[in-house]
Amino acid sequence: MRNYLDAWREAYGVGERDVSVVITLYARTTPLGLQDAMWAKYRLGAALSLSDSTTSAPLIRNYFAHPQPGDPVADGTPESSMESLQRRGVVFLLCNNALKRWSGRLEKQGLGGHRGRDSCRSDRARFAGRRDRTGCAGRDDQGARARLQLRA
Repeated sequence: MRNYLDAWREAYGVGERDVSVVITLYARTTPLGLQDAMWAKYRLGAALSLSDSTTSAPLIRNYFAHPQPGDPVADGTPESSMESLQRRGVVFLLCNNALKRWSGRLEKQGLGGHRGRDSCRSDRARFAGRRDRTGCAGRDDQGARARLQLRA
């Protein structure tokens, strides 16, 4: 995405605020839209076979969202992170159906502890960065998506 935005600016003279980019995270990319707390709690690095470059242990933070020096993300620069892309106007969406499938899969594997269905729903909403009155991450109908607000 960084290259796409740069190309519009450099080749066509179109600023990034005049280019609309929306990225939907689903299937295997679903965890990329989740907060560090959920990566640690549900051991998402292990589920994705991703290791921390400094410890060689399964990754317990989302280095796609906010990489640290030495992280092997994109071209290895912070300008390619999800946070940087959001500052440039890129919108990330998280597929609610994919999030429910991931949370169900992790629950079946016994990852993150089991505190009941309502707590699991609350975790999905809180750690995806979305809050609503019911604590649910988006609607339950087909194709519903929750908009992300990644935080450092």
